[in-house]
Amino acid sequence: MKSCPVCTTEAGRRLLHSFPSGRVLVCEGCGLGIFDGPMPDSVAADIAASPTLGWIKRLVLRYEFGSFRHKKPMRILEIGAGSGELAFMLHQFGHKVTCCDAGKENTERISREYGLPVITGAIEDRVLPLNAFDAVIMRHVFEHFDDPALMTDYILGALVPGGRLVITQPNLDSWARRLAGPSWNWTLPYHRFFWTESTFVKFFEHRHCKVLRRRSLFSHLGMPLS
Repeated sequence: MKSCPVCTTEAGRRLLHSFPSGRVLVCEGCGLGIFDGPMPDSVAADIAASPTLGWIKRLVLRYEFGSFRHKKPMRILEIGAGSGELAFMLHQFGHKVTCCDAGKENTERISREYGLPVITGAIEDRVLPLNAFDAVIMRHVFEHFDDPALMTDYILGALVPGGRLVITQPNLDSWARRLAGPSWNWTLPYHRFFWTESTFVKFFEHRHCKVLRRRSLFSHLGMPLS
């Protein structure tokens, strides 16, 4: 059993839910949810959304990141850029945005359709330049990492001193998860870790990061996220 990335112990694990593909266990030391099953080789972005879902998604993106419209121009890196819609929206707000994605097909399409600079490759392959960005954004990406500590070190290295890291992801403590119980499996088997607000804050504070803002969001899938 690997050490928990939050409390760095091999404390006991209690079973939360069991699925055909694996189990979600909860670290008794800190409350982090851990999926012990195999992960897929890749997770496809929701690129070919229907017109209705695409319209809703764009509304959600403006709800989540609309405050960037009022910020001074920044050099922003979006990791796991997927469809590229968020990156292009930030570009329209006046920021210089670079997209990073492991899928070459994604980065080629983003470059072709939106004309944005791209980085192709996995973070663990050290594809990110050092001290190059004022902000890094990860939307539904961080929870997929098998080794969040190592990945965070690489990502923080891409930020200038005082840079900002903006992350959105599902909240294991959300009322939707508590009400849905084992039916709250829309993230399986694609997420390695299931973070709560407290485990997330503790993890980053251990890495000398200061939490400036936390916010609860409601996704277009009807799932409260944090």
